[in-house]
Amino acid sequence: KKGNLERKTMEVGGEKVLYSDKYCSITNRGLTMYWYYAPFVNKTIPLEDITKYSSDKDLDLSRLSYKNFGMGLNNIWWAVGKGRSQIWFDTSINHLVVETKDSSTRSGCTVEDIQAAIRALDQANSI
Repeated sequence: KKGNLERKTMEVGGEKVLYSDKYCSITNRGLTMYWYYAPFVNKTIPLEDITKYSSDKDLDLSRLSYKNFGMGLNNIWWAVGKGRSQIWFDTSINHLVVETKDSSTRSGCTVEDIQAAIRALDQANSI
């Protein structure tokens, strides 16, 4: 069932993959957002650089805060994703937003299972 997928921890090259979907992956070392920069360049944020993370719904963002790719009308740079157009907006799609040290720009990406992604970041911080 979608939304109830069991995520198994696996190890790849010494990194424990705690969460992975088609938009991002979270390991014991950091968060990788796929297609962060055009055309298809990923961004990996080391775990020690992440100062805060939450779902877009917890942040209560306005519709103008979102963009399919790039910077919306706030300080969030969005990786390529779906459901973030200001004209067509799908509230059932979840997004992860992270703040990092030494940057005023937050990073955001779509996630398939926001609760699992947040749990994975919680788990990575406790390792």
